[in-house]
Amino acid sequence: MRCPSCGTENTANRKFCGICGHNLQQPTGGFEPTTGPVYQAGTDYGPTSAPPMFAEPPPLRRKYKALRVIAVVYKVLAFIAGLVFGLLALVSLFAGLSASSRRSGFDIGPTAVFGGLIGAFIFAFIGALWFITFYAAAEWIYVFLDIEENTRATRTLLSRRQGE
Repeated sequence: MRCPSCGTENTANRKFCGICGHNLQQPTGGFEPTTGPVYQAGTDYGPTSAPPMFAEPPPLRRKYKALRVIAVVYKVLAFIAGLVFGLLALVSLFAGLSASSRRSGFDIGPTAVFGGLIGAFIFAFIGALWFITFYAAAEWIYVFLDIEENTRATRTLLSRRQGE
């Protein structure tokens, strides 16, 4: 069996070439991955040209517009939830502070301040959870959309590369 890489004659039962180490049992037709771009001597790879491996993929049609809209809605909901619960936390804090300074028939003292602080903490915590939940849901949608687009781009580049 002749080595396709260096041309050395090897015995038929060998797995690798005795001279260059090339895999002799690889199928000869089909796609073989390369370790890097193929540079050609005398070619100017300026900003407008690149070796074939780094060629820009053709522009992809953006799919799943409804999912993109849903992701934007989730992000908007995240900020609305954060804002509303942040305002509720401030209202709770100020309500506790103002209740402790009022003159009423009975003295509530630091209990109102403590209650206002606890309420503010609870509202802030719940607001943070809702913000993180909505924002994370939007980002997951974007991650899945990017995976789908990258898969299509890779398929396009590999099919174009095999055709060369």
